[in-house]
Amino acid sequence: MKWSAGRAARASVVCLLVILCDGFLLSHTAPTPKGTHLPTQLFAVRFKDVNDVYLLIEPLLSARGSVQMQPRLKTLAVTDDEETLKKIEAMIQSYDLPPKNVDVALQLILATTEKQPEKISPRIRGVIEKLNEISTRWSDYRLLGSTTITASEGDKASVEMGEDYRISFAVDYVSDEQRLVRFKRLTLDRRDASRDPEANGETYSRVLDTAFSLKEDKLLVLGATKLESSNRALFMTITASARP
Repeated sequence: MKWSAGRAARASVVCLLVILCDGFLLSHTAPTPKGTHLPTQLFAVRFKDVNDVYLLIEPLLSARGSVQMQPRLKTLAVTDDEETLKKIEAMIQSYDLPPKNVDVALQLILATTEKQPEKISPRIRGVIEKLNEISTRWSDYRLLGSTTITASEGDKASVEMGEDYRISFAVDYVSDEQRLVRFKRLTLDRRDASRDPEANGETYSRVLDTAFSLKEDKLLVLGATKLESSNRALFMTITASARP
């Protein structure tokens, strides 16, 4: 049987459409790659602040990862690929450790330009040499108070220094690897002179308020004075050593 030229042309078009549609369907019905559903792992934070752990692991998440925090339960539910979950687990294990104890040695020194020194305490000679490297305007140094106090990570500590001063601080973090102690906040307050003999309680004025990181066993000197032209200044020295 012979086909006409028109029927043959229509048959060719139909065959071509079938082939094109077949190819289109094949390209869009390919099997979905495995791993579209990411695993979720629950981490319980025992010692550290769960908010700090959240901030620590957040940069480790992949583009598809997510984390849900339960502050009351101190848990983090992390959804991500297995490799990222392993990195996060290792990070949390190295950070969420029992709080370390730190011995913090403090000295409070009054420097003046009023007179020549009569006798300098041997305990502050090293500090005086360090201060003289910065400024030679001070001629007399007097030790107002000195103490060593043991504090734990995350805890606050306070100690009276001399008759009129109080030092308060909080140890935020201790790094054994970097031999670093981070102080979240340290304040120095001066007791106000009472103008009312019948007033109850004592009031203080803030002299210094700071935060810093300190290498273990390294001496840090902090200064506090109201005016550049003042002939008196307070200096505080700090050293910190983590207990094994």
